[in-house]
Amino acid sequence: MFLAYADDSIDILHVQIKIGRRLKEAGIETIGDLVFAKPTELDHATKEKLLDGVELIGPSGTMHKHYGKPIFYDGIDSFYYDVPVQDLKVSNGTENAMIRNGIRYVSRLFMLDDDTIRGLPTVGHKAFKEIVDSRNTTFEKVEDEEGTLDPIKQFLDRIYTVLELEDKQQRMQIYDAIVTNITNTGYRVSMLNLEKNLPYIASQMKKKSFLQDLFKRLAPYGYFNYEKLKESYAYVFLSEEGYDDLIQRSMKLEVIEEYDEGMYAITCSTLLKEIEKITDESIKQMMLDRIEGETLEEIGAKHKLTKERIRQVTTNYLEDLPLVEEDRFIYAFTTYDFETKQFFAQCMHVDLYVYYYLDLLYHRGTKPLKEALEDPNIPLKYKQTIHEVAYRNQVLLNGEYVDKKFYPMMLYVMRNYYANKPGSDHEVYATYKKFIEDNDLLDCNLIKDERTMVNFLAASDKILANHHRRYRYYDIHKNNYDEFFATINFPQYNNVEISSRKIFIDNPSLMKEFDIHDEYELHNLIKKLNVEEKYNLKMCRNPTIQVGEVDLYEQALSLVKELSPISMYDLALAYEERYGLYHKTAATSRLHCLTQFKGRENNGLYTFSFVQIDDKYIEPLKKEFTEDFYFLIDAEEIFKETLPNVGVEYFNRYAIERIGYRHLGTYMIKDTFESATSYFTNLILNKEHFFFEDIPTKVRYLSSFSGIFYSLRETYGIIEINRHEFVTLAYLEKTYGITLEDIKKFNRYIEKHVGDECFTVDMIQDIINDHPFAKHNFDNCFYRTILRESKLFATWNKSNNIIFRKGDTRITIGMIIKEILQKQKDHRMGMRNLEWTIKKQYKVRFDYYDIAQAIDESSMYYDRVRSKVYLSYAGYHNHCIELLEKAKKEREERMRL
Repeated sequence: MFLAYADDSIDILHVQIKIGRRLKEAGIETIGDLVFAKPTELDHATKEKLLDGVELIGPSGTMHKHYGKPIFYDGIDSFYYDVPVQDLKVSNGTENAMIRNGIRYVSRLFMLDDDTIRGLPTVGHKAFKEIVDSRNTTFEKVEDEEGTLDPIKQFLDRIYTVLELEDKQQRMQIYDAIVTNITNTGYRVSMLNLEKNLPYIASQMKKKSFLQDLFKRLAPYGYFNYEKLKESYAYVFLSEEGYDDLIQRSMKLEVIEEYDEGMYAITCSTLLKEIEKITDESIKQMMLDRIEGETLEEIGAKHKLTKERIRQVTTNYLEDLPLVEEDRFIYAFTTYDFETKQFFAQCMHVDLYVYYYLDLLYHRGTKPLKEALEDPNIPLKYKQTIHEVAYRNQVLLNGEYVDKKFYPMMLYVMRNYYANKPGSDHEVYATYKKFIEDNDLLDCNLIKDERTMVNFLAASDKILANHHRRYRYYDIHKNNYDEFFATINFPQYNNVEISSRKIFIDNPSLMKEFDIHDEYELHNLIKKLNVEEKYNLKMCRNPTIQVGEVDLYEQALSLVKELSPISMYDLALAYEERYGLYHKTAATSRLHCLTQFKGRENNGLYTFSFVQIDDKYIEPLKKEFTEDFYFLIDAEEIFKETLPNVGVEYFNRYAIERIGYRHLGTYMIKDTFESATSYFTNLILNKEHFFFEDIPTKVRYLSSFSGIFYSLRETYGIIEINRHEFVTLAYLEKTYGITLEDIKKFNRYIEKHVGDECFTVDMIQDIINDHPFAKHNFDNCFYRTILRESKLFATWNKSNNIIFRKGDTRITIGMIIKEILQKQKDHRMGMRNLEWTIKKQYKVRFDYYDIAQAIDESSMYYDRVRSKVYLSYAGYHNHCIELLEKAKKEREERMRL
């Protein structure tokens, strides 16, 4: 007679190999499986013979005797008797499919949704329907006359409350996990009598075998993270002490060992020790040769066996191998690309045989090795060498790792020397060569010829070029250009060739916000953004852009029709004002085709003869055209509706002037206004208090209107007191007694009281509250407006908020990060904490990768191993030394205890 637990392997019975194989084929792997095996799985005589002299102890046996058969919980409030899948009225194929997928009791189906079941291997349409029907079968409810189920219900309710679980499926998964993972019996019935089970669990926790099995489930690769332990078993150990007690008890019993900071490893044998146990010297040598990297052919030649026989022998041995220390490297090996076996051995601090061993069993990973530095599943002690290997082809320059390649090095030079001002191709090339020499990088083959450099700069999406082949660093893709193109509004130039100079001049605030220095940089930016198809553009010779289907002759002729009679010089000036092309260029390349409209009889003026509309139509047209502004396309529709029998060619400049309007290209205005500028100025200032939405949508996005609107804002002609709500300076003085001089004094007051750091209006609220303006209770939008237009501050419009800084130095993410770190006592901060601080202080949100890139492009340092940002690389280095000293002292203290 000997005692056995339900979870003990059937191997303890020492049955014959054939019988053991037969049992495992039937799914009988533990003593518990054998006790509760059905006749369909194993005949009664064989079962009795195998269990002769065996006494089953523990809750599984006890509870089975108490209830008679397994029970499962529905996840809400009831328990039911479970049903083995063999007892279901389903086809053999469906039954086998469930068993092969680990579904031995119907209760397992309640933890699987339809999509999961449908996706199981070998489950076809018919099997799926039978399985779902089985899952929905009504089960026999357990009648709990003795009240033994009340404690478990209370216990489960407490767990579900802690975990905030409402979903029925999740509840069943937790219930199943408690039984299978914690009691280690594999039978849900084992948790039903809580009073008997808890002492059993506590006693088992002290046993080495139980703990070994517990951690093997948790750590398939041989090691585990302390935080993962808490996450996995949160529903049992509901206190920090519970986890610590489990760890300390396991280490005392030598079940686990401290592996790294926050990580533990299962104590087990090594691969070499296991191979040493092999009694057959021939097989032992085969295994040693295999993990030394010899091929099957080479080993076969030694032993005079075929390579297939060598493969069979070694593979069979490896498949039966228990957990060994070398298995701790499975995750790293199968996840990341170490490029070479030597690099793997260097990073993991192991001999090459470990690489060969893993390569025999698993596929190598494909993820970039740098990503391992931020992977919590990679032990910290390996990350330092991984860092060295991953960055082996880079050089550390002022705290930033830069690839030892021409293009990355060229961008580094451009970013550090030509971010704010452009340099000619000769200047840039000379600066680059000197930089390579000064940093002792001449042996890295980093210097190319000047033409190669120019080609790279011209094509790079981090460089803007102007007309005179002067280049400036500009990270094009860091901005969101939706608002940019909405403001430019290319549809207003439909079927027109426009110069980027016109767009640049008409949108000064937009150009300042996006840090574009001239029309050539603007043209270069639009070209590199590849938006030609999206906006129907054709990027012509810098700086012209064609929008839609352009006829240059018709474009020039339309100006003659509008302005004739007019001299060549005045026509060229008008062309420059309308389309932005420099007047001398316009005269030689755009207006030369109009010579037929220039005659001696007209004193050398360009003249166009219009068909003249009959006088009788003028009055009807005057009655229809009553507004101050019309787009020509809309005006032509009104003309056709009013005079359906008159050709639209009669609605020309002559007719437009006769009904009291000025023809101005794509629109016309009342002749009571001297020009478009006077009309748009009047439109903006005709009300002392207005909303931006009050201005017609089409007018809002006209470049000529935008230019005047932004010009008035810059001179405080209009002031935004709430979002999209504006008042004139006269209204501000009349209502609040605030003059232009008062606004300038306020700006000087803010300049005096803020430091040299970046700030938002929200951050200086205390300063504002001490100023006389505070008594008016203005919205912060008012203060943002008057500070933004001041020449005393640099501004950055980000996420509908504006960041300011004294002076004219351009604000960057790196500048903000550096200022935050400087305020920290130890000049360092965790990445997540840094993200949160930026969002809280500046009310803007930067993407993680934008922050990481900004740090990489500065003298700061980002330690991806610990996810910490340092003000300098020297600070990072000093902190590493501190951590090593601290870890050394802690180890010495533990050894002393």
